[in-house]
Amino acid sequence: MASLMHSMMSSGALLVYLPLVLLASWSAWRWLSQEPVKWWRLAAALGIVVVAIATVWDLYWHQTHPMELRTSMAGLPPHQLILAGFLIGLIGAGWGVAVDIRRAGFRAHTTGGMIENAASKSK
Repeated sequence: MASLMHSMMSSGALLVYLPLVLLASWSAWRWLSQEPVKWWRLAAALGIVVVAIATVWDLYWHQTHPMELRTSMAGLPPHQLILAGFLIGLIGAGWGVAVDIRRAGFRAHTTGGMIENAASKSK
């Protein structure tokens, strides 16, 4: 375990994490470009990107401050940013789920509880 932690804390590990940030950014952009942008979709995508960037910052922080013993780990700035990104994404995704459930409930209420097939309307 110590050798794994040592390899993850090396400067070469930063090179491994940077493509992950690019992948997270690209996937967030791609997901947002699929449909019209709504604030909850933007929050969910932003949360993913913030967590990815904060993870790289956290790795760098631990490399430059190896003996940070006097503070709580939750008080470290990169850890706070990871938590903030997680909460931003969670709120956005939760709101999106609530909107979809409400919309599905409204559709079921207006159709008398029947699920309509979109293909049957085109005939």
